[in-house]
Amino acid sequence: MSITRSTPLEKVIQKQLAGRLAEAREAHTVGDFLDFLPRRYIDANTAGRLAEFEVGETAVLVATVVQANGRAMRNRKGRMLEAVIEDADGAQARLVFFRAWGHEQKLIPGATALFRGKLEAYRGSFQLAHPEYTFVADD
Repeated sequence: MSITRSTPLEKVIQKQLAGRLAEAREAHTVGDFLDFLPRRYIDANTAGRLAEFEVGETAVLVATVVQANGRAMRNRKGRMLEAVIEDADGAQARLVFFRAWGHEQKLIPGATALFRGKLEAYRGSFQLAHPEYTFVADD
């Protein structure tokens, strides 16, 4: 049997599962299933600018570290790292890591990365606490 994008899902998977996919995701064919993107999927290749996100959303930004300071925490052991990143429009956000180990040597001024985390408001500015990040090439 040849399977194409127009093949009904019932022909390639169990009928019960195909019925649940049709009901929940309106996926009736193999093509519908292949085109379905999970709800939390974010395409890192189309990462937005800071202005495109609202507080509470998961933000994905390509930004450059403009400032980074590690310091001892007041009320508990260990060090924290506070950094400031800037997107292509010049908008800035703070990054906070309450365990600075491993981040202090990487997040240095001039480093450009793809940052992903929940955008929060803190003391009148945007903040990402413990964001995921991946460094990108300069070009």
